[in-house]
Amino acid sequence: MKRLVCLVMTILSLPVMVRAADQAQAPRYEITMDVDIFNKGGPGCIDVELPYMEPSQYQRAELIRKPQSSYAVAAGDRINLSLNYEVIFEKTSTSELPAVDPPGLVTSPDITKAVNMIIPHDRISPREKALRLLNFVNGWMTYDDSERKTPNARDALATRRGVCEDYALLYAALCRAAGLPARVVYGLRKNNKAEIVPLHAWVEIDIGAGWQAVETVGNNTLSLAANATYIFWSRTRPEIKIKWQGNNGFAPQFDIDTTWQVYR
Repeated sequence: MKRLVCLVMTILSLPVMVRAADQAQAPRYEITMDVDIFNKGGPGCIDVELPYMEPSQYQRAELIRKPQSSYAVAAGDRINLSLNYEVIFEKTSTSELPAVDPPGLVTSPDITKAVNMIIPHDRISPREKALRLLNFVNGWMTYDDSERKTPNARDALATRRGVCEDYALLYAALCRAAGLPARVVYGLRKNNKAEIVPLHAWVEIDIGAGWQAVETVGNNTLSLAANATYIFWSRTRPEIKIKWQGNNGFAPQFDIDTTWQVYR
């Protein structure tokens, strides 16, 4: 008897490599996501669903290469997949997909209590509210990637530690509790002087002039970091999903490594 199992791997916890050529300021990037899947379990068939770029009004993305999705695997087999995009930084007229909140974007009485302490009254502007909340997050949190856990706004507030997604989730939850529209964004951040960066999360807020992007780690301005390039990927949490079908006598076991390359 065969069984069907669906596995989900969130790629925020995987290593990311970003490389860029030193050419003149051309707002065009070639992005490759390489996925290596090693089957540690028994034989079967797998369907692999990769996270594709979502439409954006601030960049144009063209899918250049798309891998096949279905594979027959034996024990010990290794599968290599590549997803290739060309991204141009220009405004578009495309319709963006509705934002889907990540599981960790939650509010709680503790979140509301924190907002009431940070913003004791409503007689300040939305911009000042957003700035006070951002300064709180950066003063409260310590960046710590020593533990692999599912990021969560409540846990970030309680433990005061986490990675970029924890910062973004906490800031978005605080903004919403203060009455400010906010949503989490996922993508690539290429630091101007660094070649290896993690897949990144930041926040978009609306304080009266439309959505604006805000870096939530080590930043005290309502903007993205000036010394980095941000490439939007999605507003849904990027995940690699594997559906496995095989015999009952075997359990699905996969090691998944993901590497990103960005060429300008």
